[in-house]
Amino acid sequence: MKQSLLSILALLLIQVSFCQKQKKTVYWDSNGFPVTKAQFITINTQKFYTQEFENDTVIIKKIVSRKKIGQLDSIQHQQLNMFLRKIIGDNYDPYKNTMIHLFNRDNQTLKDALKNRRHWQWIKVHSDEQQSFLIGTKNSSIDAKPNKHLYIDPYNLLKNLLFSTSKFEINHLYIKPDGEIFIYFGGNDILMILDWSV
Repeated sequence: MKQSLLSILALLLIQVSFCQKQKKTVYWDSNGFPVTKAQFITINTQKFYTQEFENDTVIIKKIVSRKKIGQLDSIQHQQLNMFLRKIIGDNYDPYKNTMIHLFNRDNQTLKDALKNRRHWQWIKVHSDEQQSFLIGTKNSSIDAKPNKHLYIDPYNLLKNLLFSTSKFEINHLYIKPDGEIFIYFGGNDILMILDWSV
């Protein structure tokens, strides 16, 4: 009797473990409020990206803004300026608005950024108040070319401090002289990111 009961219980457990329920999918906007699937599908992918979380019963798909705004305190701002001066040298001016495009690898997007005439012409015309730099991460296989505003972060400080959770190959940082920062996750068009910043 005991063995029959154990056999039935084992079969029941096997049956339950192989039966998978269909997980419900829910959609959230960037503030964590529910939206419809139709609303979720029509997001502006230049300004938002999606994240997916899953547990045993539900799949959550969330809209996340590519742009985050923050304020550095005076010590953080001073340390960031010192670090950028160490990477970039005398070409870096902490009293100008600074656009940094951080690349995780040498790819076509970097080549396009180096050749983006409209971006670099705009920076040149507004050079009294704006500056822009392309920076490769430590393991990006990018060669520094200071004459083309291309530098390397040998410590991965920018990536580790600001973009450690980013899943994108390129991220962006806009720093104002007062310490206000704009962080952008993803986005391959450096001119569009610059337009979005100023």
